[in-house]
Amino acid sequence: MKGMVARNLNKINPLKNTIRYSLSLILTKGRKVCTELAASIGKKHDSVQRDLNAAAKNPEEIEAKLLANVIQKNRETPGYLIMDNSLLIKEHAKKIEGVSYQHAGSQEKPGISVTALIWTNLKNIEPVTLFTWKKGDKSKIKTATDFAISFAQKINAKGVLADGAFASIDAINKYIQASVSFVMRFHSNRVIEVPGFEGSAQIAKHPAFKFKKNQRSIIRKVLWHGLELRVIALKIKHATKGWIIMFLVTNMSTQSAQQIAELYTHRWKIETFFRTCKQQFGLGQCQAHSLRKQKAHCLSVFLAYSMTQKIPIPLSDHKNHVGSTYLHPDQIKSLMSYA
Repeated sequence: MKGMVARNLNKINPLKNTIRYSLSLILTKGRKVCTELAASIGKKHDSVQRDLNAAAKNPEEIEAKLLANVIQKNRETPGYLIMDNSLLIKEHAKKIEGVSYQHAGSQEKPGISVTALIWTNLKNIEPVTLFTWKKGDKSKIKTATDFAISFAQKINAKGVLADGAFASIDAINKYIQASVSFVMRFHSNRVIEVPGFEGSAQIAKHPAFKFKKNQRSIIRKVLWHGLELRVIALKIKHATKGWIIMFLVTNMSTQSAQQIAELYTHRWKIETFFRTCKQQFGLGQCQAHSLRKQKAHCLSVFLAYSMTQKIPIPLSDHKNHVGSTYLHPDQIKSLMSYA
C-alpha cells in the first residue's frame, strides 16, 4: 500500500511535493505533525519536511490550482465568495513567527491569524485562498477588502458575504467603486440618515427601524457617510436571549429583505469549513516556526479539502497502519489525478 502511494506520487509534476503533503493530511487520522504524516505515506520525517519546504517556496502553485478549480466551478454555477477570520491557536507559540493574541476574558490566546476566502454556489463550497496577518502589517480590513474584490473580479463572482468586522466605511466604498455586490452584518451603533425621516441617529434607535407588532423585517435605503446603501433589520427569536434585532447592509438594489437574509445565512458555511479543516485536516496543528511554512501548511489543508470534495473518500474501519484511513489503490490514483 505504501509503495503504491510512493509510485503514484513520483509521477506527479509540478505539484508532487504539495500533493504528497496534502495526501498525508487526508490519510493521517492522528495529529497532523510530521512524524505521523510521514508514517501515513510510508516516508521519513525528512521527506515530509521537504514537501512542506517546497510548498512554502512555491505557494503560488497551490493558489493557482485552487483558483483554477474555483473558476471552473463558477463557470458551471455562478456563486458567491465568503470571507472570515480565524485564529489558529498555538499553545507553545513563542518561537513561531507572526503570532497574534486573541483576548478571551482575562486571558490571551496566542496563535496565527488567517483570513480565508471560500466560494459557494449556495450548496457546495470550495476553498479559494487565504492570507496570514501579523502585528505591524497594514490594516487587516483593508487587506481583506482588496483581497476579496480582486478574487471576485477574477472569477466573476456574484458577490461577497462577510461578517460585520469587514463592514468599514472604506471597505464598503471600495466594493461600490469596484461594482462588487456584498451582504454584510451591520453594527447597530452606526449613525445613519434615512430619506423621509428627520435627522440622523444610531440605526438601533432610528424611528425608521421601529418594528410594528408581528413585523419581522424592515428594509430601507439609508445614507451612511454619504454612501447610499440598503439596510435590512431582522427580528429573530434567539434560543437564550429572546427576540433580538440583527442588521445587514448591502448594495444589492432589487432583492427583498427575505432574499438578502436568506443569502446571508450562507455565510455560516465558512464556519463549518474552518471546523472541518481544523478537525479533519489539522489546520492549526503545524509546528513549523516560519510563518511562510505555516501559510503553506494552511494552503495544503485547503488543497486536501478540495481534493476530497472532488473525489469523495469514504472512511473505513480498516487501517493500513495505526491512525490512518485505508484507501484503495484506485482511490489513491484518483486523488493523484487532481494535480
